[in-house]
Amino acid sequence: MTAVINENTRKKYLALIHIQKARAALTDEEYTNFLLSTTGVDSASKIKTPEDFRRAISGLNKILIAKGLEPLERRRSKDDAFLNAIKTRANAVLGSGAEKRLSGFLNKMGKASLEDCSPHELRRVMGFITNIERKG
Repeated sequence: MTAVINENTRKKYLALIHIQKARAALTDEEYTNFLLSTTGVDSASKIKTPEDFRRAISGLNKILIAKGLEPLERRRSKDDAFLNAIKTRANAVLGSGAEKRLSGFLNKMGKASLEDCSPHELRRVMGFITNIERKG
């Protein structure tokens, strides 16, 4: 399943990428070439998936480190920590089919990915995992 990113998170990723570009002092040509080789698009505004955003941010961090600069990271919120806890627990409880089962549950909720869920919806997902764990 290709995850779809919510607009608020997307804006934060775009801002971080543009800050990194400025700090790394990349020319437009260098930046475009970097994006093409990392994400397959020529503009950060065309990035659609969380995985591509993470690849771009990670790659820009490597450029910053190579230039002797401090890398930047997106600040992790309490919700991000909970989201990661859900993914970890789902993998432990659901096993190798975790992604498929979570995807099915999220589809029933009308969500494309965990990243699109509100804190309340994330608690619902955790409840789903807990129920499966109890049933064995």
